[in-house]
Amino acid sequence: MIFDLDQFFQLILAYRFNEFILCGYDVNLLDKLQNTNRLYVLLLFPVIGILFFGVIGVKDKVHFVGEMTQVEKLTKLTIQITALVHQTQIERGKTSVYMYSLGTEFTEKLPTQYPNTDKLLDNVAKQLIAFNIPDNKSDLQTLLTDVINALEQISTVRRDAMSLNIPMQNGIDYYSDLNAKFLKIVSVLPTLSDESNFSRLSNTYINLLKGKEKAGLERAIISGILTAHRFSPQLYLQEVSVAAQQQMYFDNFILLAPSQYLALFEQAELSVDREKVSAIREHIHQQIFQDNLQGSAKSFSVIPIENGLAESYFSEKFQPNVSQWFTHSSNRINALKEVEDSIATDLLAQTQQAKFDAFYSLVFYSILVFMAIVMALVIPIIFKKLQRSRKNLDKNINELNLTRDELIQSEKIGSLGRMVAGFAHEVNTPIGIAVGSVSQIQQSATCLSELLNQEEVEEQDLVENINTISTVSSLAISNLNRAARLVQSFKRTSVDQLSEQSRRYNIKEVLDDVIFTLNRKLIKKNIKVEVYCPTGLNIFGQPGRFDQLVTNLVINSIAHAFEQLSRDPLISISVARTSDNLICLSYTDNGKGMNSSEVDKVFEPFFTTSRTDGTGLGMYICHTIAVNDMHGHIRCESSPGNGVLFEVIFPCQEIMGLENES
Repeated sequence: MIFDLDQFFQLILAYRFNEFILCGYDVNLLDKLQNTNRLYVLLLFPVIGILFFGVIGVKDKVHFVGEMTQVEKLTKLTIQITALVHQTQIERGKTSVYMYSLGTEFTEKLPTQYPNTDKLLDNVAKQLIAFNIPDNKSDLQTLLTDVINALEQISTVRRDAMSLNIPMQNGIDYYSDLNAKFLKIVSVLPTLSDESNFSRLSNTYINLLKGKEKAGLERAIISGILTAHRFSPQLYLQEVSVAAQQQMYFDNFILLAPSQYLALFEQAELSVDREKVSAIREHIHQQIFQDNLQGSAKSFSVIPIENGLAESYFSEKFQPNVSQWFTHSSNRINALKEVEDSIATDLLAQTQQAKFDAFYSLVFYSILVFMAIVMALVIPIIFKKLQRSRKNLDKNINELNLTRDELIQSEKIGSLGRMVAGFAHEVNTPIGIAVGSVSQIQQSATCLSELLNQEEVEEQDLVENINTISTVSSLAISNLNRAARLVQSFKRTSVDQLSEQSRRYNIKEVLDDVIFTLNRKLIKKNIKVEVYCPTGLNIFGQPGRFDQLVTNLVINSIAHAFEQLSRDPLISISVARTSDNLICLSYTDNGKGMNSSEVDKVFEPFFTTSRTDGTGLGMYICHTIAVNDMHGHIRCESSPGNGVLFEVIFPCQEIMGLENES
């Protein structure tokens, strides 16, 4: 049978009680398979499921491990990049002071900054060149190329800045563009993984970096404002824009940052340096605002303002200079750098831990796949052995069933043989008496004939011979009648037991025949039998089965219940109709009884309480007759020393109105 994959899964979902019920089909697939093959198919499904699940897990974890490896590399590169950005921010600020002061300020501080930047610049340049770009991040290659090209221009920009050969704004813009390119590289970090915790932490990190970059740019701009010889509206507007962008990034950071980083950030923002930076920024804004109100076109000069923050910070009139601004602004940025380093350290640790967990998950799924493959290879071998074992088991079971059937037939024939032996012994006595009587009659007849041939005969002699013949004839007839009854009883019993034909029979007569046939065995052990049965109880059924049932019960009592001669041994058999129109046969004896474990096993084949007598099939045959042949049930009650009770309840066709002797 050929069907597609959807039909195949329909078969799996519709499986019940060891078979497939086809939805919309009349064909039952697994019914065409052998039981062993069916079990093999059923066990193969979970193995395939485990293998499929494991392969998907391996694929996902391989992808995730590769993903985390790229994230780890980029995170390590990011840490180096942010350290370099921090130095270029300082270099940008000092360059701004130097160029806007026309070389009069920071003439010594700026050259000493170059080696600090160069220590990181060469290392970052090498890592950028060696960095492996993920296949799905082709735009990252462009960014790396732009950054590498920009780094190659730094020596030229420095030389021109020191000699004041380039516009002041161009020198500042170079460092700002370089840092912007670096931050674009760092901004790729959240896109490398869909893991929520990593994405949140990396976005928090990037917002802090961008805010810190704007703080560094603000440091350079305000340094230019404080250093320049004349007011520049362009610088002022740039400073206002940068301050707004800085606040926007820090607000985003506050929304995303976990509590531990938020506490560090608040600690940095509540510092004295942060207050001083705000005071200087506010002073510059107010100064420019006052100059605009006066419509002055004079050169920009810093004048004091009267406010609480400034007076709390400066003991005399507030007159900030570039050194004060640069120091406080740098201290604030350094505090933000500490928050940045803390996040970077945790981000790298989280990435490495995720990679570690993914690696062990990969190992687990690989083991799962390996086990599924091993199971897929081993299961056919096991099932081949199971098939051989099943064939051997079926063969043994068939042999056992054949042996059991043969033993049952042997038991039936043996029971009939024992009945024949009892019958032969019983019939031997009356026939022997009858033979002796006939012999005596012959002698008396010969004697009478001789007397009649004599001339003179005494009347007394004639009378004695005639009386003898009459008496012996009566004795012979009586014993022959008894023998005839035995023959009739044996005939009914033996024929019924060998025949399975149903007919109408009288239960009382069958019971009497069984007891009469087994009379010799009962007399031998002095067992009294009491039968309580209505004389007119006629039913339609198999009298041989009923006869065999009662015979086995009686023989069982003779053989086991009364193994040792007991006082007044008694068997009681009673038959009656129940209120449900059933026949109830109650069989009891006052023998030695059985314990509970023996009662539980009494109907099992080959179970016997005797070690020397019996095949263990008598009660099994009784159970088979009661349940299978008579369509009823049989139960047993017994306890040690209290005899036994067998109760058989079965229907009969006469009571059900179905009597039909034909």
